[in-house]
Amino acid sequence: MNQNDYKWVRQTRGVLLDFCIELEPKDFTRQMGFGWQSVRDTLVHVADCYNAWLGSFVLSFIREDPILKLC
Repeated sequence: MNQNDYKWVRQTRGVLLDFCIELEPKDFTRQMGFGWQSVRDTLVHVADCYNAWLGSFVLSFIREDPILKLC
């Protein structure tokens, strides 16, 4: 992922979080019947993707650094 891609990811994540500020708690967890079912479930999906992306970034960094390979 390059810097422009990451900038877009951050922007879209910000839009989603800004939207969530306006939601009532009951609407946050309301089951929609499509996609990830609720806004809360969508946020969990976003967090899981971000976690996977960070993990792959860190692992690729460790593989390329000869000193970190030894740890």
